[in-house]
Amino acid sequence: MSFDSDSQIFDKYNRATWVIDRGGFKRIIEGSAWTLGSLLSLVLLVFYLISIDPLLILFILCPAIVIIFRVLKNNLELEKEKEMTPYERQKDYVRRTILLKDFAKEIKTTNIFVVMEKLFKQAINKNIDIIKKYGWKIAFLEIISDYFAEIMPIGGGFIYGCYRLIVLENLPVSEFSVLVSAITTCRNKIGHLARYFSMQQKHCLWVQNLRNFLEYEPQIKSGTVIPEDFESIEFKNVSFRYTEDMDYIIKNVSFKIEKGQTVAVVGHNGAGKTTLSKLLMRLYDVTDGEILYNGRNIKEYDLLKYREKFASVFQDYKVFAMTVAENVLTEEVTDENKEIAVNALKMSGAYKKIGRLPDKEDSLLTKEFDKEGIQLSGGETQKVTIARLFARDFSIAVLDEPSSALDPVAESKMYDALMEGTKGKTVIYISHRLSSATHSDKILVFNKGNLSEQGTHEELIAKNGEYAEMFTLQASGYTQDEEVSDIEE
Repeated sequence: MSFDSDSQIFDKYNRATWVIDRGGFKRIIEGSAWTLGSLLSLVLLVFYLISIDPLLILFILCPAIVIIFRVLKNNLELEKEKEMTPYERQKDYVRRTILLKDFAKEIKTTNIFVVMEKLFKQAINKNIDIIKKYGWKIAFLEIISDYFAEIMPIGGGFIYGCYRLIVLENLPVSEFSVLVSAITTCRNKIGHLARYFSMQQKHCLWVQNLRNFLEYEPQIKSGTVIPEDFESIEFKNVSFRYTEDMDYIIKNVSFKIEKGQTVAVVGHNGAGKTTLSKLLMRLYDVTDGEILYNGRNIKEYDLLKYREKFASVFQDYKVFAMTVAENVLTEEVTDENKEIAVNALKMSGAYKKIGRLPDKEDSLLTKEFDKEGIQLSGGETQKVTIARLFARDFSIAVLDEPSSALDPVAESKMYDALMEGTKGKTVIYISHRLSSATHSDKILVFNKGNLSEQGTHEELIAKNGEYAEMFTLQASGYTQDEEVSDIEE
């Protein structure tokens, strides 16, 4: 299940986890046990009151009506929370965004804060409207339930007792006291039962939300076939667009990658390169055509098992507020697998920095939970994310702009490390830099979603087409940079 594939899943998650966050399951169990005891006491009191006068059942039924009003009130509150959830998420996004370091530069140097403030106010106003919509109904039901729970049984019971005592003169003072006490106790028991029943009903509804969340059908549906060892992956007349009203990002693309090949996917920004990687790993499904793994449509494979065949480094790489080792392994660290993390960090070049830290691979990254947390540079962070690649047993490596935060020297070292660490593996480089293409077995050139050229570096240079033009322009740029550098020196 992917959170980025369906925005509504956030709302489902928030509603589902409410019962857990508030200890709902514990309350359900404890409340059930208490309710059984109260019901037993109530039954005995009811029989006693009926033995005095069957009419007294009326004073018992009054507070019982409270349960109905509480149920109605709960349903309204749940509807209110459901409508407010998207706007609460919007408020939370604004709060997180203005506090995250990743967005600090943009917020400080642009007027984006004004837009964020507008979003925040908009969410608040929407929630106010929702509260107004449900508030008076909830308040009315609360007042009515209090009336039936408090005023009717005690007041009615007192009037009944006075009538029997004074007018009919057939109720001794001692029995009058017991009668009032019994009615009061019944009222209390029923009131407690109403509150607990109401609470249990709310918790049970949230449990149902949890069940709905766990049974949620993601847009990317899993198959059942367990993927065998990788031999080939093929795009066959693949087209893709995010929504029906948008233009195609990928247009009728066909190519095949064999086991052990190193493939470079190149092109200008916006050419569809990153979308290609997302389709390959089934973060999205194709709009038209099909992707074949060993000749079988990837939709037929078990989704998790299929993705386990891949190791990836995306251009929008992130590290988590965890230790370095946890970030590399992306699982619980043990004595057995920590060495794997260390070796992976060494292969990516990150251990030169990490090894000098007091806690080394056990150092906590980011200052999210600890002010002593380590804040790495962009280049060092990218090396940590690349280390994830070397820590996994994979068949296909997908590297989307893996050197975007590295200087030319570090980039060259990284490619050397990648070539060494991925020997015998299938590697797909996605980059607008053509340095990754020169030693590739195959180059796929994309232009505005179309596969315009494919072949080896030598073949495409000899063709003197789009790739040759791009390569010449980049080479010219590198030469100019070197000349400027010589002059400055």
